This record gives sequence, C-alpha cells and structure tokens, in this order.
Amino acid sequence: MAINRLSRWIAFSYLLVFSLPSVASGDLEELVEDLEYELEELLDQIEDKNKRFKINGFLSAGAAYSDSSVPIESTDLRDEVNFAPEGVLGLQMEFKLNHNSKVVTQLVGRGKTDFDIGAEWGYFAYNITPALTFRAGRVRIPLFLLSDYLEVGYAYPWVRPAAEVYDLAELFSSQDGMDLLYNFSVGSVDSQVQVGAGTLARTSPQYGGLTFKATDMLTAAIMTNYKAWTLNANFAVVDFVADLTGTDLGDVNDILVANNAGEIKFNHLDILYYSLGAAYDNGTWIVQTEAINTSYENRPGPQIFPIQRAHYISIARRFNRVTPYLLYAKNRTVNAHERREADAILEQAGLSSLSPARVILGLLDHTQTSWALGLNYSLSPKAIVKFEWKLIGRTKGTVGEFEDFAAFTSILTGEDVLDGTNVYNLVFDIVF
Repeated sequence: MAINRLSRWIAFSYLLVFSLPSVASGDLEELVEDLEYELEELLDQIEDKNKRFKINGFLSAGAAYSDSSVPIESTDLRDEVNFAPEGVLGLQMEFKLNHNSKVVTQLVGRGKTDFDIGAEWGYFAYNITPALTFRAGRVRIPLFLLSDYLEVGYAYPWVRPAAEVYDLAELFSSQDGMDLLYNFSVGSVDSQVQVGAGTLARTSPQYGGLTFKATDMLTAAIMTNYKAWTLNANFAVVDFVADLTGTDLGDVNDILVANNAGEIKFNHLDILYYSLGAAYDNGTWIVQTEAINTSYENRPGPQIFPIQRAHYISIARRFNRVTPYLLYAKNRTVNAHERREADAILEQAGLSSLSPARVILGLLDHTQTSWALGLNYSLSPKAIVKFEWKLIGRTKGTVGEFEDFAAFTSILTGEDVLDGTNVYNLVFDIVF
C-alpha cells in the first residue's frame, strides 16, 4: 500500500529536524531540496515494491443442516447443525520478478479438514509474448467453467457449485506440471486456449481409501467471451496407476481373473473426461449451465467403472442488493449392467452380498437429482450472505452424493431414506 500524505510529512519532518543542527542557515534551502529528493526516491522504491507484491484472499463461513443421518460426501454434513463444512479460508500471493515473469501461490484451508493448509496453486509464470504465457509448478486443472475460482464463494451465486457435476474436483483440482495459455481476439470476441500436462497423487475415499497416481495427464481447454456470454469447453486424458494388492478392488480383480472374466487394469487405467459450459450475465440476469462426461477403460472383462454423465442449469436475478436463484442438477451412471455382470461372477464364486468385494461394486453407481433455491444479500461490495434450501430428489437406489458406506448400509437396512433429503445453509462469503 502507498504511504499517505500524513506519513510523507512525518518522514520529511523527522529528516529535517535531525539534520538542522549540522548545517548553516545558508545551506538550509539546499538541504531541504536534497531531503525532498531522497524522500521521493524512497517513496518510489516503496511504491515499486508494492506493485511487485500483491496479496488477496477469500473467506466463507456459516452453518448448515441436513435432515438425513447419512453424511453428504463432499461436506460430511448430517442431521445436526454444523459450522465446519462451510468454512474455507484462502490466501493468494503474487510476486512479480520483472515485467514478464511472476510467482503465484494460493493457500487454502477448509473447515472439514480442521483448516489444514494446502497449496492449491504454486507456479512460476513467464510471458513469452504478450499473448502467450508459460506456467510451471502446481496449477489448476481446467476441468470446469469455474476451475479458477472453485472455492471462492463470492464469485458465484450459490452456496457452492453443484456437487453432481463438481464432485470430481475432490480428486482432480490441481496438478503438478506445466501449461501454456494463449489469448487472442477476433473482433469483439476474446478467447483463451490452455493446454497442459502433469501428474497428481491422491487417496480416493470412493474406492475404499485406495492410493493412486495419475500420470501422463493431458488437458486442453478453451474459453470464449462475447459481451455478456461466456462459453467453455474442457478435455482431459488421465492414466491411472495404483497397486490393488490387499484392497477390496484387488479381491474383485483376483476373482475375475480366476474365472477367466478379464481383469481390472488399474495399472494403467485410462480416464477420458470432457465438459461443456455456458454462462450469460448482463448485470441483471445470470444464467449458467454445464455438462460433463467421464468414462473409464479397463477392458478386457466387465467394465466395472461407471460412465458418469452430469449437468446443471441455474438462473438468478439481481434486484439491487438482493439476488434470488434456482439451481437444478443431475448425475447418473449409464452402464450399471456392467457391474451387475461382474457382481454375478462374484456371487457364483461364493461371495455373499455383504462381502467387501461385492459392496465395492454397489458403491460405484452414483445417480442423483437435486434442486436448490437460494437468496443472496449484498452486505457490502466485498461481502455477501447467502441463504439456501436444497432438496435431494432422487438417488434411484444408489448412494448418490452421500458418504458411500453409510449410504449403502442405509439402503440395505431401510433405516434412512436418501430421497427427499433437505439441506439448509447460511453462509457468509467475503473477499479481501
């Protein structure tokens, strides 16, 4: 930040007073001119440093409640008022090394993980030309329309992006690698193309805590802006590598191989992902939609990993400081018969329906439909409070977006009904 006028006079007066005893009165005018020059030099240096270093941040805080005893996967929210799932704190720091290079870091802590700080971004950027930028380090994977500000609640109208589409961000949010950004314009249409490659290592709760590494990850994205419109397309190919030895998936694989029914090629499992998104914001109306497709390839044998398709559509209307919105989202798996085929093989091998190997197959299908109705109120230019009611309409007998094992137990015992679950949120979103 720049030194204000009062600070300038204080510094100038300090230098002047302590320099007076050592000069004759005839030299006073010359001394004053020298001190003014030195002070201006000092202030210019401070201002230059301030321009080179920039820090900003975002915060989300609030409370939430679900009327289901089965936790929701992305937030661990269940039938009690909980403050932790809504808590997010992020700091982004940017230091310019010179006119065409910089270092950017984003640190994020989440309430659901006791605010353990993690680096979502941490990269070096170099402008090869004014239109072409090279980045290396930890960069955001361009999978969604909102990839660059996934957790900045202030940047979108809802409490959080639709879990039916964005649950993939739990695993694929950032990668360690390199990418190229190319910006160009055709008339009044501005576009950016991004291509990258990298790796990431994660632990997947969905597959029983399986630790994996994604190698040879290739990504491509294009975003186009024209007046109030934004269009986005993303594509990614991932090569999964994991050791199945001693895991429930490993047991499934052993039985499939023993029965000449193929194998689970988790070393290497290819994943193909693509998405399309569009947004319209004319300052009054906000309309946004995205659709994704995720497919796995582990043949020969039954395709036990599901092809997942999901989409959402949202509409919001600004009335001065108040913005009501409606959000509809749906995801589904389209090849459940493949897992039933594998399950039949496990059953013929003598495994009960509650054996870990067969339960794992039952957890792979995620189908869910939800509606969210909310209201935003602008407290200030940098602070918003949001109220939201979400209804999880149907899960069609699958675990949906609930915590896998708890949901599966609930389905088997009938103790809880996942369909018709209500979720209530009160959240403050702030940027600074």
